[in-house]
Amino acid sequence: MKQHRDSLPFRKNCEGYFIDNKNRILASDSEEGHIIFPGGGIDKNETPKQGLLREAFEETGVLIDGKLKKLGVLRIIWGKNWAKIEKQKKRYEKYKGDEMYFFVGKIKRLEKPKGDPENPNEDDIWKGERLMSINQAIKIIESYKPFPKDNEEYYNLQLKFLNKLKI
Repeated sequence: MKQHRDSLPFRKNCEGYFIDNKNRILASDSEEGHIIFPGGGIDKNETPKQGLLREAFEETGVLIDGKLKKLGVLRIIWGKNWAKIEKQKKRYEKYKGDEMYFFVGKIKRLEKPKGDPENPNEDDIWKGERLMSINQAIKIIESYKPFPKDNEEYYNLQLKFLNKLKI
């Protein structure tokens, strides 16, 4: 089983840290042990930037002002208990983990999210408050400590990026 998983490709994924003119970040507290930032899977013929702009708009209705700045890339190998829901279980069969691309950008405006016209799924559309202070986002992530081993590198990278964005 281990050898088979090693031969699987990584799923290309993206995550964005979008800041408004009041230094608030586009984020949502899942209240399930993780904070949600805009992003998701990158389609076959997309660059990571194109995928992020599409995913972020579909999910949150955000339009970005100017250019995205790449913050980094992280490869995460999923542990055997990673998949919790059916969607994740299907991904686990196809991929060994995520190759995540991280970007930062400025919010031009927020519109009502419309979702993915080809895959309508209400779960992917953000509801309620979409902005919080960067300090609040950091506080939420720090509340997960000690981080689960499978997510430790990811959460530490999120904290690193968010701390750099603080004024």
